[in-house]
Amino acid sequence: MSLRNERGSSRNSILLSVVLVLNAIVVGGGGVYLWRQRQKVVKAEAEASPKVDSTPQIESSEKTMKIVLPFEPLLTNLSGDNGRRILRLSLEVEFEGTEVLTEIPKLKPQLRDVILGSIADFSYEDATKATAREDFKQNIMHGLNLQLKKSKAINVYFQDFQTN
Repeated sequence: MSLRNERGSSRNSILLSVVLVLNAIVVGGGGVYLWRQRQKVVKAEAEASPKVDSTPQIESSEKTMKIVLPFEPLLTNLSGDNGRRILRLSLEVEFEGTEVLTEIPKLKPQLRDVILGSIADFSYEDATKATAREDFKQNIMHGLNLQLKKSKAINVYFQDFQTN
């Protein structure tokens, strides 16, 4: 009787080992499949996002100059909703002034920070209103003009404006 129990338990342990190995293979294969699918989605999103030309467009007259400066795409949380709502935008800002070419490139990181700060207080409801783009433009230009000394932001152009 004891010989039968030993054979039965050894068969059970072998069967259990085979099942565990097969389970590990299936779960690991599923994980690899999901990871590859996610990589495809990330790659497609990267290709779909607008390409930003970082060379400024310059227009000049006798004393004042105008420059349109593109900014890298911005992604920020909207206020309220515990940070679950986000805003993604790509924009270019048009500046004018007597020393635009010297002042603006030096301040680009600070100007990006001002833009993020200017939109930080907007909620999802604010961002989805019919007047949202104009409200954002006015708020961004006001914040930028407070930072600038010899130049002035005169317009904001949105290439991408998405809320989620």
